[in-house]
Amino acid sequence: MYKILSLVFLLYLFSIGQDTVNNNQPKSVDKDNTFLLEFTDVVSVDGTDKKELYKRAILWFAECFKNSNEVIQVKDQEAGEIVGKGNFVYSHNTSIQACREGVINFTIKIYTKDGRYKYIISDFYHKAYNPSCSFGDLNTAEEREKYLTNKKHLNKLIKKTRQTIETTIINLKDFMNRATESQKDNW
Repeated sequence: MYKILSLVFLLYLFSIGQDTVNNNQPKSVDKDNTFLLEFTDVVSVDGTDKKELYKRAILWFAECFKNSNEVIQVKDQEAGEIVGKGNFVYSHNTSIQACREGVINFTIKIYTKDGRYKYIISDFYHKAYNPSCSFGDLNTAEEREKYLTNKKHLNKLIKKTRQTIETTIINLKDFMNRATESQKDNW
């Protein structure tokens, strides 16, 4: 009986360990084990100068967001810096969590240099259509601890946020690697 219980306990511990390892997670930063919800990377684009990467980034904002003029807060071509405030709608498939439906706001920064660019997506904030259901600041585990009674719903919201941002990053990288129309149409 002791051997069976020991085996069951070991299998349980093994299954917990497997749940914590996920190699398919978006590239996010965890500074000092705070579980910071921030996505950043430096991406090389060989043979492309700073000015062209800046131009591509501006065009990406125009294609990615409904109104890029409202999204973009800072445009500095000399410094190669663009800062925007974006958002996406968070909706839930069940009526139980309809209260949580709303908008997730975030900040996106793009810095360009010759042959590479850096993006930082951070400052996530959940604002539900029903203010009493808002999670608010989603940036660190410390902030999220306030909502431990709603941990299941908060985890769903963070998972949806990660999925949406991962798709946005894929879109950004694809767009930044494409030549602009003016490059293609050099006549």
